[in-house]
Amino acid sequence: MIFRGLWSVAVVCCASAAAACDQSIASCTFNDGAKTLNVCLSGNTATYAFGPANGAPELALTAPLASLDYTPWPGVGRTIFETVTFYNAGYRYEVFAGAERVPDADPPFGGILVLQGDTEVAALDCDAGSMLWDGATTITEAKRAIGQCWDYADFRWRSCG
Repeated sequence: MIFRGLWSVAVVCCASAAAACDQSIASCTFNDGAKTLNVCLSGNTATYAFGPANGAPELALTAPLASLDYTPWPGVGRTIFETVTFYNAGYRYEVFAGAERVPDADPPFGGILVLQGDTEVAALDCDAGSMLWDGATTITEAKRAIGQCWDYADFRWRSCG
């Protein structure tokens, strides 16, 4: 996957944000590095943390892996694009990441959409070149390990078997 080549950098650049995580799956910076995002897996739990680069998160959310709202790339098209969503008090925080599958493409992109119901409250784009994503392999493998498979026909996770 395109994002994997960049992943080794995530451990160096974002170690403080990922310190409490077993495995970071997404990270980036905002506002020229002033804020950070880290999404990670720890056991059967996924965590979303957003806040200052050198401080405690302003918002930290967790979700059980079994109910984690993750939409993988469908495997077609010129742009690889995936989302993982966390919920909190009527809001959803959609972390997205993508990359163009063409030679000399821009670096991977990503960000966060904050929605209340269907209303967009905020849209944050990661600083250019800062998005590091390992969701496709990591989340998919973790969900398969707990007996879930992605149903490409219905666009949802279901029990395998």
